[in-house]
Amino acid sequence: MKRKIILTVFLMLNLGFAVAQAKNSRKEYTAVDNHTYKKGETLAFGVPARGTQYENIFINDIITTGDYISMFTGGSVEKKSSDNATKEQLLALGNKATIKYFANGIENNKLVVLKLDNKKEIRAFFDKALQNGEIKSQAQDFQTTADKIFADATRGKGDGNGTVKSFSPKFDVKILSVVGDKKAQTVTVNLLISHKLVHQKVCFNEDSSHLWYNAKAYDFEGNTYLSKEVGIGSDRNSYYACNTVPTEVPVKAFVTFKQILPSVKGLKFASILTKFGPTDGWDREVTYLELSDLVIDWK
Repeated sequence: MKRKIILTVFLMLNLGFAVAQAKNSRKEYTAVDNHTYKKGETLAFGVPARGTQYENIFINDIITTGDYISMFTGGSVEKKSSDNATKEQLLALGNKATIKYFANGIENNKLVVLKLDNKKEIRAFFDKALQNGEIKSQAQDFQTTADKIFADATRGKGDGNGTVKSFSPKFDVKILSVVGDKKAQTVTVNLLISHKLVHQKVCFNEDSSHLWYNAKAYDFEGNTYLSKEVGIGSDRNSYYACNTVPTEVPVKAFVTFKQILPSVKGLKFASILTKFGPTDGWDREVTYLELSDLVIDWK
């Protein structure tokens, strides 16, 4: 009975969304790049903002009229899902898809709905996907967020430090610098970690199931790079690093990525497996430190 109630709520929410789509759908839309896109045109996909996963593009199961009828007449309905699209999924389409229509999304973010097949469709927050390069703009002079970052860095206006999603809201993580070594063909991201908790043990790249785990970085062309070395405080290692981060005492840390050519201007996304918990305890949380839009200062 509980499952049926949950599924009913899910379908009702999707029905409301479908009604809103029908009411607000349109056949053309002038996007953030000032280009007018129309139903039936083909859009090309760019590089995922989160390594292999798109941030603003989703693949949804289509909710049909038959699903609602079946549910409310006591019939069975297959489980429906909405998941972030992956690089592999969109590559299978030749990285292109046809526009079905435009509709209002959450908080007035315009949705573009693209045809996938009879059971699934692609939905994307259109302006956001254009801005971060996940959908390629058809306007020749449009600058993505990355284009603006690189342009500012060239003019000496940008600090190249990108953005951070900390591994925990209770930890403050700052990017101090992103330095490339032309001779070694490495890029080192220098960090500063602090918190107001009891003394914490923080580990990079330590995975209890495999002992260690490579941090990964992705450039703006979709190329993948693995970590060469990580460090927290005085502990540094090719595999994993662990150290105490005392209460309200900032500790420096770093991750170095290898086999990066000096022609690479920046890193679009990087993730570092992070384990943390009280120094005198056994419990550890495991999650990821995420870095985005890093401009490399080559030396």
